[in-house]
Amino acid sequence: MLGNYYPDQLSEDQLYQSYKLIPYGLGSSIVMATIVAALHWYLVPQVIVFVWFALTFIIVLVRSFLQVWFYKTRKRAGINFKKWHRRYILSLFAAGFVWGNAAMFANFHQSDKHQILVAFVLGGLAAGAASASSMFKYSFYFFAVPLLFPLIVYFLISEDGVDRTMGVITILYFVFISFTSRNIFKTTVESLIFKYQNKDLVNELHRSNQFALNKVEELKQEIEARKSMQGELEILSKSLEEKVHQRTQMLNETNSVLQMEVSEKIKAEKALKKNEWKFRSMFETAQEGIWVFNSNCRLRYVNEKMAHMLGYTQLEMINHHRRFFLHHPPQTGGNSLLFKEGIRQITLKKKDGREFWVLESVSFLPGPNEQSKMILGMVTEITERIKKEKKIEELNSQLKEVNKELDAFTYSVSHDLRAPLRTIFGFSEILIEDYGDKFDETGRMYIDHLQKAANRMKSLIDDLLLLSRVSKSDMKRLRVDLSKIAKEIIATLKTEYPNRKVEYQVEDNLIALCDSGLIKIVLENLINNAWKFTSERETAKIEIGSITEEGKNVYFVKDNGAGLDMTFEQKLFKPFQRLHPSTRFSGTGVGLATVKRIITRHRGTIWVQSEIDRGTTFYFTLDG
Repeated sequence: MLGNYYPDQLSEDQLYQSYKLIPYGLGSSIVMATIVAALHWYLVPQVIVFVWFALTFIIVLVRSFLQVWFYKTRKRAGINFKKWHRRYILSLFAAGFVWGNAAMFANFHQSDKHQILVAFVLGGLAAGAASASSMFKYSFYFFAVPLLFPLIVYFLISEDGVDRTMGVITILYFVFISFTSRNIFKTTVESLIFKYQNKDLVNELHRSNQFALNKVEELKQEIEARKSMQGELEILSKSLEEKVHQRTQMLNETNSVLQMEVSEKIKAEKALKKNEWKFRSMFETAQEGIWVFNSNCRLRYVNEKMAHMLGYTQLEMINHHRRFFLHHPPQTGGNSLLFKEGIRQITLKKKDGREFWVLESVSFLPGPNEQSKMILGMVTEITERIKKEKKIEELNSQLKEVNKELDAFTYSVSHDLRAPLRTIFGFSEILIEDYGDKFDETGRMYIDHLQKAANRMKSLIDDLLLLSRVSKSDMKRLRVDLSKIAKEIIATLKTEYPNRKVEYQVEDNLIALCDSGLIKIVLENLINNAWKFTSERETAKIEIGSITEEGKNVYFVKDNGAGLDMTFEQKLFKPFQRLHPSTRFSGTGVGLATVKRIITRHRGTIWVQSEIDRGTTFYFTLDG
């Protein structure tokens, strides 16, 4: 009925007021949309939140553009009411529809707080629309219905009692603000009509005095209702402020926790990048070939060394099957035959078709499931080593033949050479016994030289046989008392040479892990040498003991004898090498060679320190 007065002017002013109030709604929309999007960013898939926020922002821009366009058109040439009214209604509907879709966020989480928050936001928007979008009778519903309908439907179909209660409250709230919108519409229209009627106020007052009185009464009732409503709104406002304050505190606490988590995440990401860089550097600069296959034996990673080894670039090798690189891949069976954890020798095929030997260490890298398991291979080319091993096998075969010949020679020396010596000894003895009185001094001297040469030959043969035996005899390592053996050797020498004046010192408890028979030969040779080369001293001194060097026991035999010229040290342990004339000191030159061979068999070393006329010390180890 109210719209029947001054209809054209009323419609134009209603439209103007509607467009004038658009910016106020847009500002609240931007603020509310930002809050809703921020609070749901980690609860709802971020793509959905982003799309919703973008649509909200687009609607804001469209409505802003619509307002500017309306003002320019109105000033320039007037407006077409129906077109601009439709555009306004459509913009309201679009805004309500986009905001109503915020209710779908509840499908992605179970947070009652966030659902209630969305309800408050949508309700606030509906309340704002009741005051800002009620210039026309039904314009409010084009915004409020698509705004609240999805939320009401979600709450009512939920099985949760709280949600259903919220749905009923939202319906009642919708009814309440509908009445509010209706009253605002009436009040606005009345104020506009009152302005139009002011020109004929006197006549109108006479005609409608009773109507005015009734209207005043209605307004009084409405004012009372508004006061009552305002009280309720104040209570709701205080309650809302308390909840907002509590929510703000919760948000501050959550923000602090999030800041700590972000800081820790940043540190973890930095550490991860640093470790990744270290791993990548180690992977690319490794001196061994490295490649990584997936569970289907497809190559996924390979370093530069491995690619160079096969003659490819890294990019050429990626995604090839392992069979592609094997020179003799298995003809049957699955991928499991291509990988065996551990170390093994395999032959690979270069890009040019050549084969080469490698030693590959394979290990499995576990994953969340069997399909994500990776296989790591570390590859070392051993082609040259294989060739050397074959060469060593050939040399060992040749050495076995030489040893067989040496055994034959030893047998010949042991049996064939001893017979002529026995003949020489026998006949020389017969000559002395039967014809000794017939020889003059010169003849007897010749026979004496003959016997001495034969004896020297016999000693030489015995030493050679001993040298041969110590190289081939079985060796049994036991705990041996070297002190006891040394004392027995010295006691025997003192019995054989009772007139020698010798001072000796043997350290007690010289225990070594060695072959007792072989070590006795070593000590006999070294002590006999010390005894022999101190024969020109009035008082000979011999010392047998041990020292410790770099955690190892080093044994020594020391004397104060004639000493050696260290210039010829390299010749000392070679067979038949003598550093003193036989007229001064007897010997065959094989004893120290025998000692060297025995020490070497014990994985030890022997060396000498000596000065001419100041004595000699032989050092040796037995434990390698």
